[in-house]
Amino acid sequence: MLDADERRRADAFRRVANRALFVAAHVERRRILARYLDGTDAAGLRFRVGPHGKPSLDGAALDLRFNLAHTDGLVLVAVGLGVEVGVDGERRSDRPVDDALLDVAFAPEERAAVRALDEPARRRAFFATWARREAYLKALGVGLTIPVEEAAVSVDPDAPATVVRPWREARARFALVDLPVGDEWAAALAVEAQPGAPPIAPRLFLVA
Repeated sequence: MLDADERRRADAFRRVANRALFVAAHVERRRILARYLDGTDAAGLRFRVGPHGKPSLDGAALDLRFNLAHTDGLVLVAVGLGVEVGVDGERRSDRPVDDALLDVAFAPEERAAVRALDEPARRRAFFATWARREAYLKALGVGLTIPVEEAAVSVDPDAPATVVRPWREARARFALVDLPVGDEWAAALAVEAQPGAPPIAPRLFLVA
């Protein structure tokens, strides 16, 4: 079902488990998008890639925007009609938060807020922030190409997810929501939001 580029990327994984996860994620992405396109052959979908690596559909009848995330045990596919979306999931770890990773991956206010917490609250905040940041940057379509200090998200995992400081070059406003995918992972969804639009209420579908 995968095209030549997807197969090439799958073959680049040395670990069989990582290769299998990549294949499963990309096959499921094709199946989900095909459902929205009224039975279009999933294997026949064509993709083009933006300047920072974000894929989009080529020649589809609907203006579907989508994003894919996969981590150990979890695959997330987000789909929006005419609005950009970004999704991310991170498997939680019991290891202490790495201060060096905080310095290179988080904005200054995010670092300060996470470091102000004691364990295990610090770990929960770290993974929630990571997933929210990634979802927002993926929705923007810039990935990790912008300096970390140029955008910030909320840190408290028990409070609503928000974009605290939007990227100054963003052409649209984005809303964030945490996804209830189980205690093993932190996950978030970012959706392009129109002015005056109601809060995000994503429809979640579980695919075994």
